Amino acid sequence: MSKLPDEIRLDAGGSRSSATADFGIPQISKSKFNDPLRRNSMNRRTVLALGLSAAFATTGSQIALSQSDLLVGTWKLNVEKSKFSPGPPPKSQTLNFQRVGQDLQNTAETIDAQGQASKIVFMHIYDGKPHPTTGNPLFDATTYTRVDDHHVKWVRSKADKPIQTGSNEISPDGKTFTVSTEGIGANDQPISSVAVYERQ
Repeated sequence: MSKLPDEIRLDAGGSRSSATADFGIPQISKSKFNDPLRRNSMNRRTVLALGLSAAFATTGSQIALSQSDLLVGTWKLNVEKSKFSPGPPPKSQTLNFQRVGQDLQNTAETIDAQGQASKIVFMHIYDGKPHPTTGNPLFDATTYTRVDDHHVKWVRSKADKPIQTGSNEISPDGKTFTVSTEGIGANDQPISSVAVYERQ
């Protein structure tokens, strides 16, 4: 019988005697995987890592959701904190933001200084393009551009001609919504206003 090469010769216990027996590929000790304590420890570490990953993913999605929904709900105008030029200010105004698919719809209901009621519907689509606005003869579209989660710039237009420009700001605590407006109002009169709304 021919003699086996040294690199694959078996020892008395039937095991290969060299760590490079498989053509230079290091052998992995099976004892590490057959040890119940070591195997249980590895399983616990795996479960813990997966649990932490799931927790971070869930937390991240909840933060993103809350930031995108900061406006959803009802807001009422605080007349005393607001400024309207020229006056007089409206008697009351309520904004109702609700989800419409991936976008927001803002229904603004106003009672003016003379007691006349009106309703304007704005579609808040933050893509920098004009979208229909109904209920006010001064403008028929509004373009919204998001600056960050708390600031938005906008332009109201009539037949593609800018009529009013402004910005929206949500306070850090999410309780105050401020709308600043500059442009042309009724009878082609210049207007400037800072309307402060409080979450209900």
